[in-house]
Amino acid sequence: MDRTGDRCPICGEGVLEKTVLEENFEYKGQSLTVPDYIVYNCPNCDEDIVDKNTSRDTEKIIRDFHRKTDGLLTSKEIRKIRKSFGFTQVAMGELLGGGEKSFARYENGQITQSKAMDNLLRVLDADPSILDIITGHSQKEMEQKATEGMIYKLPRSTTPYKISRDAMTNRYDFSFGDYHIVRVEFRKNQNFDSSLEQIEINPAIAIDSEQEKKIVRVYIAVDINDKEMPFSLGITGEGIFTFKEPVNPGKSLDGIVNINCAAIMFPFIRESIADLTRKAGYPPLLLPPMNFVNLYNESKKKKTSDTPTADNKTKK
Repeated sequence: MDRTGDRCPICGEGVLEKTVLEENFEYKGQSLTVPDYIVYNCPNCDEDIVDKNTSRDTEKIIRDFHRKTDGLLTSKEIRKIRKSFGFTQVAMGELLGGGEKSFARYENGQITQSKAMDNLLRVLDADPSILDIITGHSQKEMEQKATEGMIYKLPRSTTPYKISRDAMTNRYDFSFGDYHIVRVEFRKNQNFDSSLEQIEINPAIAIDSEQEKKIVRVYIAVDINDKEMPFSLGITGEGIFTFKEPVNPGKSLDGIVNINCAAIMFPFIRESIADLTRKAGYPPLLLPPMNFVNLYNESKKKKTSDTPTADNKTKK
């Protein structure tokens, strides 16, 4: 809010005048110039009051300046790594440590990540397969904190897919607008064998979409109906994606829906399933990251193999 003409809060007599200037900051021998730095000067007491929005924005700029000088990742680099795995800020914080608000604070410039966290993010960015080890460790910790007894045996994920920047930026420009849970089913298995020490889980995942001009609605359904499970569950999430330009259904859009959009939405589904199972009185079930490239390629192969060839049609 523009404070030009307001009474000076320091002396109470002068009237504030707005000034836009370049402000210089120094740190460990390095200098930074911030343009469009807004201050309100009081001609009576000569005090300068920094604009509230300028102060907030400059704090983030300075923190990134300090990070860069100290050899740490900047807020943009941290956000890029997190989004490349398709995790929300809360999910990334819970998985790597620091709390559910830690990554929001790293990315908005409120706090600086530790050197240990910085190194971990760099290692994950260089070798995404390491996330398999962390995910398995996190799953084990969650089970130990929950009720004693059964242990989920989850399928091992292959190297996690990092979202294709080429598909997102060069082919289509789109944004993730909203997310909703549109279906939840949960039923206790009355015939569950409680003597089982390990329960193997094979979730069924289905992806569908609807398109209307610039809006694409993507649906991810996860169903678990194993007879050895103490429960069965089904959950469907709806993600709304807005494309900058109208797109036509086709191979390229099909890939973006099944890979990029699915990878963006899946952390929300995982979190919902963990919450649902925990609130139902069971150990929280945290599914491993999914390789949506493999799932998409396998789906295409299956469709191809299921399609009758000309020779097969002739024989029939």
